[in-house]
Amino acid sequence: DSVNETLQNVAQTATTKTPPSIPGMWLAYSSLVIMACVPIFIGAFRSVIYI
Repeated sequence: DSVNETLQNVAQTATTKTPPSIPGMWLAYSSLVIMACVPIFIGAFRSVIYI
C-alpha cells in the first residue's frame, strides 16, 4: 500500500509544471535575440570594412 501511495505521489508531482516567470522569459528571449543578431551585425560590418 505504501509503495502504491509513493508511486502515485511521485507521478502527481512529476506532472505538475510551474508557470514561467516574466523576468525569466524576458531574459531568455532577449538573450536569444542578442545571440542571433550580434553575429549578423558583426559579419555585416566586417564585410563592409574589407570592401
